[in-house]
Amino acid sequence: MSYTGAMDRRIVMPLVVAVVALAIAAAYHFVGKRPEAGRSWDGDPATLMSSHKGRVLVLLLGMEGCPGTRAATEFLGDYIEEMPEGASVVRLDVPPPDGQTNAADAAKLPVVYGVDRDRLVADTLEFFYYPTLYVLDGDGEVRFSGECDPERVPQMVAEILAEKPGDKKHVYTPPLPAAGTAAPSFTGVTLAGDVAALDGMRGAKGTVLVFATTACPFSVGAMPAMQQLAEDFRGQGVAVIVVNWGEAADVIQPIYADRAPGLTVIVDEAREISGAYNIGVAPFAFVLDADGKVAARMPYTLDDATRAVNVLLGLAEQAPTIPSIGAG
Repeated sequence: MSYTGAMDRRIVMPLVVAVVALAIAAAYHFVGKRPEAGRSWDGDPATLMSSHKGRVLVLLLGMEGCPGTRAATEFLGDYIEEMPEGASVVRLDVPPPDGQTNAADAAKLPVVYGVDRDRLVADTLEFFYYPTLYVLDGDGEVRFSGECDPERVPQMVAEILAEKPGDKKHVYTPPLPAAGTAAPSFTGVTLAGDVAALDGMRGAKGTVLVFATTACPFSVGAMPAMQQLAEDFRGQGVAVIVVNWGEAADVIQPIYADRAPGLTVIVDEAREISGAYNIGVAPFAFVLDADGKVAARMPYTLDDATRAVNVLLGLAEQAPTIPSIGAG
């Protein structure tokens, strides 16, 4: 927003700060009762974070139609009823880089809502998977980015609000296995009922480890591409393994049988494997080298995974550039 006229900036700027503070307080922060539901964020997305300076901002970047976005929105709607003074909750929907997202009906949502149409906030935060929850402190620093954990969000917000000036700032984001480090080993049961260890399933020249869940439509939609990747590199010493997290074998078996028959799938119902990798998003892939070390990591697409494997095999010169925000 720009202000023109002859008014002295010494008068205007304090007035602007006061108006913003009052607007935020009126819109979001009533202790013990739900703030106004269905309120749209009608400001420039580029000013979203700066306008929340001095407050803890719980920011959900998602997409209408995504089950994870829907579940996180429902939780945040409940959370704001008991949200402490000094915190805000906003959901922004983000169009894919090469497409559009359908806008939600703001009047039906329990949280403040907007659409980051030009991906201004998304690019600032290096957002790359749906949905991602961010917790920013009063200085606008990202203290957490990752999946929406209903048990952790209230704890993080309370601890950040309780910090004193000069306290060391705690970063809550769990790191993914980094490039060059050994991928966590695991043993699991395949959809075929066989007990298998990662070391025994790895390819001689490399491995693509894809984390997926049939509860995510993006995972289901990518299954044929996962099978295609396996077929493309089967004769080149590269194995493709899918870890399906959070679901029972009898639930996911018919889906994989229909969409990607023959694909190696590990059932991670208890999320022990995905937990070891700090993965709560899908589909997401790690490319491992011949020694089982992480060579690349990325949201799974056939094109990106293929390029990363070609780099691993020496068939391409440069891996794709993957944004990194600690959680991905």
